[in-house]
Amino acid sequence: MNGTFLFAILLSCHFHSQDASPMQQKKKESALECRFIVAERKIRIGEVPNAAVELKNTGKEDIRITSNTHPFEHLDIEVRSPDGEKISDSETKYGGIFSPSTPKPMQTLTLRPGESYRFTVCLFAMTPEEKRKKAGDYRIKAVFDDGNIRSISPEITMTLVAQ
Repeated sequence: MNGTFLFAILLSCHFHSQDASPMQQKKKESALECRFIVAERKIRIGEVPNAAVELKNTGKEDIRITSNTHPFEHLDIEVRSPDGEKISDSETKYGGIFSPSTPKPMQTLTLRPGESYRFTVCLFAMTPEEKRKKAGDYRIKAVFDDGNIRSISPEITMTLVAQ
């Protein structure tokens, strides 16, 4: 084989590997802070708590979140029972309620440094009712992951009390 030809193949492979899609690239540390905003931390079994998730850019550069229908299609809300068992649906993420209406992303949310985006969420939307009938402390966290950016909220405790 000609040495120039071999060099061209190796060079092509190197540049091709550098052009991996965002989904294939390693997720970078993000300046995106994810947190819950909850009005009450103690509710009766069967009640639905008022809550929101806020995404805040704590960095020095713009953060862009691309989505089909809503930025929270990349959100999951994980719920653990008083026994520590994960009881939220593992198959369907919370963001599945924003089912994509287009085959390719159509919107971009840009958060400038210091800006926030907040939206109402249902903490127990992906948790079957029969799995949250027991009184006790339920641990909940939000996980935002769009393939490039991953941010996990601090865990909150929601206390369910008998009626």
